[in-house]
Amino acid sequence: MFGEVESRIRAISLIHEQLTGSHATSPETVGYLTELIDLTVKAISPGPVQTDLQIDPVPLGTALLDVGSVVVELISNSAKHAFADAQNHRLSVRLTEVEGYCELTYTDYGPGVAEGTRPGLGTYVFESTVQKYHGSYSVGGEDRNVFVFRFGLPTA
Repeated sequence: MFGEVESRIRAISLIHEQLTGSHATSPETVGYLTELIDLTVKAISPGPVQTDLQIDPVPLGTALLDVGSVVVELISNSAKHAFADAQNHRLSVRLTEVEGYCELTYTDYGPGVAEGTRPGLGTYVFESTVQKYHGSYSVGGEDRNVFVFRFGLPTA
């Protein structure tokens, strides 16, 4: 529990540093998310994790905070559920711009979301983020968990 709280505080601190040092233009998106993922994985994973990152310089502006919160929550869920019993501690994060939308695809290679699982903090973070940016998200995958978030890019 303490590790989760600490990783969320680090995420907020990192985004604050990024936003106060610049206007969160495209290049900072790549650096921020790469560093955030690295720090979060190190802080809360039960062991080494192979990460595959494809982060494009999407102009997120202040929406970077919300995207960062979603990513931290996904990694936290992977550490608790996907990596708990699995031998394959691997995750993939892809951020691209598609037709004026930001698309975030997160994949881990755990057992999947169990049928009848009650919504938790992650569900709230996901739903509030997509609602705020008029988007959507889906969960799927047979031999892995795939979360796809699609939301409108903030206007300048």
